[in-house]
Amino acid sequence: MVKREIVTQKVENIKARLKKIRLFSDLTLEQFLEDGIAQDVVVFNLFLIVQNLIDIGNHIISDNSLGEPSSYSDIPIILKRAKILSENEMQIFKSMIQFRNIIAHEYGKIDLHIVYDIFKNKLADIELIVSKFIEYCGI
Repeated sequence: MVKREIVTQKVENIKARLKKIRLFSDLTLEQFLEDGIAQDVVVFNLFLIVQNLIDIGNHIISDNSLGEPSSYSDIPIILKRAKILSENEMQIFKSMIQFRNIIAHEYGKIDLHIVYDIFKNKLADIELIVSKFIEYCGI
């Protein structure tokens, strides 16, 4: 059984980090590309948001004996197989994990245009995955 207090804490952390990212929502692309502090805040918080989603997914998998992911990218696949995520949601989550891996392992290769697009247009994808986890865990 999923420990709801662990999931709740991680969900609250995600919400707090989304709030920090949204502080920069009025920036134009040009302003964002010139503002190193905004870039750092957004990239760092996106990284931590995805890490929290990974942790929640891993927690759900472990506590329900759904399998053993060999890598982070296996987590969405296992969650889809368990019918916790749809095909579309699995793809969204996999994309988030790929982005997190770029941040973690290839920081110099981050495309700030993609970062800008994510924080301007794709925060709803994060909220979608969070809502699926909240629904599944009964929070």
